[in-house]
Amino acid sequence: AVGLGPGSFTGLRIGLATAKGLAYALRLPLAGASSLAALALEGPEGRVLFATAVARQGELYVGRYRRRGARVEALRPEEAVTPDALAALLRDEADAVALGPALAEYGRALVAAGAPAERVLDAPAHPSALAVARLAQLPDRFDMQALFALEPHYVRACEAERNPKFPPAPGPAPTARRV
Repeated sequence: AVGLGPGSFTGLRIGLATAKGLAYALRLPLAGASSLAALALEGPEGRVLFATAVARQGELYVGRYRRRGARVEALRPEEAVTPDALAALLRDEADAVALGPALAEYGRALVAAGAPAERVLDAPAHPSALAVARLAQLPDRFDMQALFALEPHYVRACEAERNPKFPPAPGPAPTARRV
């Protein structure tokens, strides 16, 4: 099983290509899961969980989930938000907590923007491999079509896609891969 992101565009591509290459060479089944959902699977049960990752350019990737036992329920689609917007969400939702790798960089900024400090959690800091594996729907056997269909989970366009100096390439719009 492999985490599909969201995260660093290049990191996601390299990580997934490596996992796909190993699975192809060894004829092993491979499946992926949202890295933010896997992070939420390790958060406190019954609360609104804002699973976070660094998106750069002053933004955080945020997934809003609720954990119920060994499952997570997505409450909204994953998105990129500013630290101020996440702080407002934490202020407005009484049972919400934030967790994840973005808090090492943005935790203090969230509290400074008004997020209650007790709802900015130190752990878990990263999704575990076990959580990713629990969420991934691993096929019973090697399936080449399923393997080749796996793609990174992009929440927003990359900088090259947003740069007005470069017109879009011919063919399907790159937004087709974003969820």
